[in-house]
Amino acid sequence: MITAQILFNLIPISLVMTVFLLEKYKKIAMSFKYLGVMMIIFVSISFGYFIWIPKLNIADYSGGIVNTSTEFGWQLFVNVTRMVLLAYVVYKYAKITRNVGEDTKKRIQWFFMGVITVIIGLLINLIGGMFGSIILEVFALVIIDVAIILIFKGFLM
Repeated sequence: MITAQILFNLIPISLVMTVFLLEKYKKIAMSFKYLGVMMIIFVSISFGYFIWIPKLNIADYSGGIVNTSTEFGWQLFVNVTRMVLLAYVVYKYAKITRNVGEDTKKRIQWFFMGVITVIIGLLINLIGGMFGSIILEVFALVIIDVAIILIFKGFLM
């Protein structure tokens, strides 16, 4: 459960680093100023899962459903941080799109659509967590998976 959440945190961090690489030279984007700050944010939104460990709902598990719950305050902090990072990415992609050629513009538009879809998925995931709805949380994960496919399509263009 912890590994899944930590890997889930890689999505916004990777997308912000992609923006830095698109905007800056590789050497600048990989400096401590950019990469270091992203690593600090990644550690800060991942470390709490070792303190507030997600708990397995035994009643659902006996019925064949793996349903975990995370302390609401921590879940709220992590999801809001993810959404802020992704909103930054959307803003930067929109800004970059204005200044690029047609081929690159299409690629960035796929990124843009994927990131907006991830934000929607995170919002639905947060709402599902607030109301304890496993159906909403699974639906949110499906939306996020679709978003990753859209972002990957942007990489393949």
